[in-house]
Amino acid sequence: MKFVIGVVTGALLGAAAAVLYSVATGRDLREEYAGVRDEVMRRDFDALSSRLESRFTELQSTVQDRVSQMQSSGTNGHAAEALDDAQRAAADAIDQAESATSDVADKIEDAAQG
Repeated sequence: MKFVIGVVTGALLGAAAAVLYSVATGRDLREEYAGVRDEVMRRDFDALSSRLESRFTELQSTVQDRVSQMQSSGTNGHAAEALDDAQRAAADAIDQAESATSDVADKIEDAAQG
């Protein structure tokens, strides 16, 4: 019974996340999936890496824009410092994700060629 509840909950959360992604980005998740799937099937890992890098860059600019908006509207110095820390942490996380994406693409390409 717990397994069935877990599967149903996971499916519902996945569907909600897909809808939120589509609304937030203005992109259709099915089209994104089809593009990624085609790139993997064609073994075009450079295009896949470029796609992921552009998404991370877009995410970074969105986070920076929101942080800037919050900083300009807030007058509390402690909040501004906390936002600066959060911005740096987000930038570091994005850099690490971009590095990991590149590493994974290289490993997949090596495995496909080997």
